Amino acid sequence: MKKRFVLAMVLCVALCLAFGGAALASSAGDSISYVSDTVGLLSPDEQQELETTAAQLAERYGCGVYVIIVDDYTDYTNGSIEDFSEAMFDHYGLGLGDDRNCLLLSLSMSERDYDLDAHGSIANRAFTDYGKEQLAQEFIDDFRYDNWFDGFKDYLSTAGQYLEESENGAPVDVPGYDGTPDYDGGYTESYSSGANILMIVVIPCLISLAVCGIFAAQMKTARRQTGARGYISHGGVDMRVTQDQFLYHTETRQPIPQNDNNSGGGTTVNSAGHSHSSGKF
Repeated sequence: MKKRFVLAMVLCVALCLAFGGAALASSAGDSISYVSDTVGLLSPDEQQELETTAAQLAERYGCGVYVIIVDDYTDYTNGSIEDFSEAMFDHYGLGLGDDRNCLLLSLSMSERDYDLDAHGSIANRAFTDYGKEQLAQEFIDDFRYDNWFDGFKDYLSTAGQYLEESENGAPVDVPGYDGTPDYDGGYTESYSSGANILMIVVIPCLISLAVCGIFAAQMKTARRQTGARGYISHGGVDMRVTQDQFLYHTETRQPIPQNDNNSGGGTTVNSAGHSHSSGKF
């Protein structure tokens, strides 16, 4: 009898701890995996493979790389797809470390909208404005043909490359933005100085001498004239009409400066610490 009483007490304590833990988890907010597919684009095996890859990136670089797929983002917000991403970031507590470093790819299927949202010092350094645009091209070419799994694999793989390059001190950005030339500085031009002088000096001189010789030969029949009668037409000279005829004219052209908004580099971060790149797929 005593043993049964003790067993019942232990069971009651265990149940209390279980319900208490569940209540604490509920009050702390919802949790989410790295890859959340509410539409069913991915098979369970595909989602698990992507989940494993994202977890490895998080452990390696201290930056969570997420995917959230919904049918229509306007079911969650009255704002833009960027507002939806930030709402998901806040609701699920995304990000790692004190800065909550993360890169989130949000997909809304109804109008085929996407958004790349970076947050935190690690993510905003690795995923610049230019870098996010380039990253998007890696998965858009798959998504346009409904190749979802390949597109998400490209997204995670390229995100890992960007994080690695940023960690090495060279984040993906506009070519030449960091002051380095955007061409191969190791290129050298090899040529023969003697041949160069021959082409630049000697050959043009020979051509000029030949032309002068031709003109000189044509002037052998010329004779000195002592009057102007030989230059007047048979009808005489009519001085009543004068006309200026210009053999040459000068035209000046000035190029119109082009407005190029993509000439700069770096990352544009809003007041909440987010940077975005969004569009259609």
